[in-house]
Amino acid sequence: GAKRPGIGEFKWSAGAQYEIDLGTLGSLTPRVDVNYTPGYCGNFTCDPNVKVESYTLANVRLTYRTADEDWSVALEATNLFDDFYFLNKFATFYVNGQPGRPREVALTVRKTF
Repeated sequence: GAKRPGIGEFKWSAGAQYEIDLGTLGSLTPRVDVNYTPGYCGNFTCDPNVKVESYTLANVRLTYRTADEDWSVALEATNLFDDFYFLNKFATFYVNGQPGRPREVALTVRKTF
């Protein structure tokens, strides 16, 4: 059948984490998330200029918590492999596209009161 514009048929995500008990030192929790977004046609003719390719992104996080869980420190990276992808594309007098975010790294420190 003819392709219709819009998002593809299946989108999925999966995540896994495991808490490692360090005894009196606290805990360490690695986490991995993977997200798949299908490609789609940006118009009824499925013009290659506005076709958005599918993409898969991986995010990782490593969290350390003190034994009393008063403090935590987390290091995370989104778009771990720094993939270049488009969220959308459209054409008016010229083709416009919104690229996705590049790899970003964050360090978070939390104190529970």
